[in-house]
Amino acid sequence: MQPSKEALRKMLRTRRRALPLAEVARLSGMVCRLATELAVYVRARVVGVYHAADHEVDPESLMRHAVSMGKKVALPVTGAGEKGMVFVEWGPERGMAVGPFGIMQPCWTGEIADTVARGDLDVIFVPLVGFDRRGGRIGYGGGYFDRYLAGAPGEKPCLVGLAYGFQEVAEVPVAPHDCGLHYV
Repeated sequence: MQPSKEALRKMLRTRRRALPLAEVARLSGMVCRLATELAVYVRARVVGVYHAADHEVDPESLMRHAVSMGKKVALPVTGAGEKGMVFVEWGPERGMAVGPFGIMQPCWTGEIADTVARGDLDVIFVPLVGFDRRGGRIGYGGGYFDRYLAGAPGEKPCLVGLAYGFQEVAEVPVAPHDCGLHYV
């Protein structure tokens, strides 16, 4: 019998939390180095990334690499916009604040000029709890990324999950509204 998304989420988060922080840092560096070699990243002008929490793969070195290569970097701000999330331009000098769910996000005054339009994002490195080989993704259950990408006219940004190998599962239960990953 296929475990539910919630059961998989609980099991995988427990496993991830067991990683020592030194191992999180070591593995995150390896994953981010691999990410910088992806053709979709190399070609990208605008990169969406997340701020790590809860022992996730930390994309900070990827963010700094992107800035050093002249790419625009944007991070999500949740609790904003019609879909509950917008992407706001980020740079090392930009202030950060604790957002909903205790996750750091760029300080944002609500000015549309500071946001990055969905159609401008070439690639989004998305957080995840689990994934499968078909591109199925288990997120945190809030549906923020799925709502943000829903109904996108034209091509959607390329979605890349950053993950540890143990986060792979045989099959992710996928609902019609779930957005699949292009790469992990």
